[in-house]
Amino acid sequence: MNLNPDILTVGGRGQASVGELGPRLTQVRRAVRYADPSSWAMANAVAGAIAAFQRPLDFNRVALVQLGLQGPSEAMAQVASSVEEGSVSPVRFPAASPSAAIALSCIAWGIRGPTLSLLQSLSQGLPVALALARGWLSRGQVEGVLLGSYHLPPGGTPPRAACVLLTPSPEGEPANVEQLLGFFTTSLGN
Repeated sequence: MNLNPDILTVGGRGQASVGELGPRLTQVRRAVRYADPSSWAMANAVAGAIAAFQRPLDFNRVALVQLGLQGPSEAMAQVASSVEEGSVSPVRFPAASPSAAIALSCIAWGIRGPTLSLLQSLSQGLPVALALARGWLSRGQVEGVLLGSYHLPPGGTPPRAACVLLTPSPEGEPANVEQLLGFFTTSLGN
């Protein structure tokens, strides 16, 4: 197959809330002491994008970029509350980081490529993420780039997450900012 990093295509898509966990995430859940619901939603969306891809991936050569302005609100609230009580939980503190959602996915699949959280709106972050993906792919650093985002609806509704797997394959739907923005906006309901 002729791969061209100038032609990014969507190799897989995933959309999820916390919901049911597949076998891999069920196993990870037994080992992870705590993760915010937004992290589980993101991991479910990553699982969907990976499952939709038609070829095996070397997760040592997969990148993961998270886009969005929200953080893991449940974990952040718990850490803030514990600070007021005079101590910070060593389990909750790392789960309150803005990049915690992608950390859980990296643990679950052994993703070892570049990882990054872009604390930007989707419309601002997608052009940056696509430029990074093209650069990593053109230098041969990775064979695929996962782009993910999540949304925390108001009123305690469970978080929604969406993810796409970008590859340099000529087969598939071309990836561009407008198309990806439409997918994320529709999937996340914001």
